[in-house]
Amino acid sequence: MQPDGSSQKQLTSDVKENVNRTDNYQSVSPDGRYIVFTTDREAGNPHVWRMNSDGSNLRQLTNGPGEGVPKITPDGRTVVYFDFTTELLWKIPIDGGQPVQITNQRSDRPFISPDGKFITCG
Repeated sequence: MQPDGSSQKQLTSDVKENVNRTDNYQSVSPDGRYIVFTTDREAGNPHVWRMNSDGSNLRQLTNGPGEGVPKITPDGRTVVYFDFTTELLWKIPIDGGQPVQITNQRSDRPFISPDGKFITCG
């Protein structure tokens, strides 16, 4: 929407229309260019998706059995997310690519320090 509240546009699903679809855990890139979020819109499994901040160019980033709770690093180049099956944190480039495991013990709900050097987990 515009700063004055006009021109509002819904970017994620409408629960009333799509009772089996949930879009949540949104995270915005530091430059405001992208939004990443968790959705189960494809095949009923939650995955991490990315879209432009205006809702265009929707792209699925993860393809495992179930991933979510994405956070974008301060440099805007990487997405850190939780894998629901392994219960570990992984990362993937913001443009997609090969995921890389970054923890080896249960780690949930990542929060990234402002300088990008540390990740805390819930």
